[in-house]
Amino acid sequence: MVKVKISIDERLDPKGIIISCYEVDERILRIKKYAEKINTTLTATNGQQKLFVLPEEVYYFESIEKKTFIYLKEGVWECPLRLYELEEVLEGLSFVRISKSTIVNVAKVREIRVMINRNLMLLMDNEEKLIVSRRYVKDFNRLIGME
Repeated sequence: MVKVKISIDERLDPKGIIISCYEVDERILRIKKYAEKINTTLTATNGQQKLFVLPEEVYYFESIEKKTFIYLKEGVWECPLRLYELEEVLEGLSFVRISKSTIVNVAKVREIRVMINRNLMLLMDNEEKLIVSRRYVKDFNRLIGME
């Protein structure tokens, strides 16, 4: 278990965060990346409407016929970024590619089931079911700490 302590020092930069630790390891680097991306927003469109989306609002991204879609609680919106671009933008956050056409927010996964063919089935908080293909199971397990 990681011990966390918050110390407020009004002499510091109001937009800065200082991480003090015994040694820098993978967990500390993930915390750093997360903190750096905390204000990341994505743009989504739905016809004439434009929406700014925080990553934590996203259930998953899916690429269909060269278009990328963002699945949110309130519907599906189109995103101008390709999946590989989203992977770069979301690196360090709770997102992982689960198939050639899908990136999932693991923070929105309610249940994980192992299937007979060694794929994983994810039950999302919005009741949708997604499949983690065998090729991506290792990356998925690493992100959720199962490897």
